[in-house]
Amino acid sequence: MRQTLSFLLTLTLMVALALSIRAWVASLCVVRTAHPRQEMLRGDRVLVWKLAREFRQGDLVVFGNPSKSIGRIEAVPGDTITVDATQYLIPRPCLGSCTCHGCSIYLVVAADSLRHVLRGSDIIGRAYRIFPLRR
Repeated sequence: MRQTLSFLLTLTLMVALALSIRAWVASLCVVRTAHPRQEMLRGDRVLVWKLAREFRQGDLVVFGNPSKSIGRIEAVPGDTITVDATQYLIPRPCLGSCTCHGCSIYLVVAADSLRHVLRGSDIIGRAYRIFPLRR
């Protein structure tokens, strides 16, 4: 009886730990649409590191809730972007429009070739390809 109780307690703790890691630290995602530059193909699996909060130009990120999209950071805070022949500076702070501390704005090019302007809090995490290993 004591061994059974110990086993059930251990199993419950392991499941709770696994669910906590998946919810707040890392999770797996499947790429639903191919990236235009053939970086990611449909069906590729990526590990999303949710603890990443600082992103650099060129980083692969997952964003959006509830339907997740994958894209590459094209411009970071402090960069100048051009839209219809008008130049805009991406501000370093997010101008107080969100409740997080140190939030930044990023320009992300998604697999659908659309450009998205995202707050740092809208990005779920940095993505790393884990399967298939093509390169």
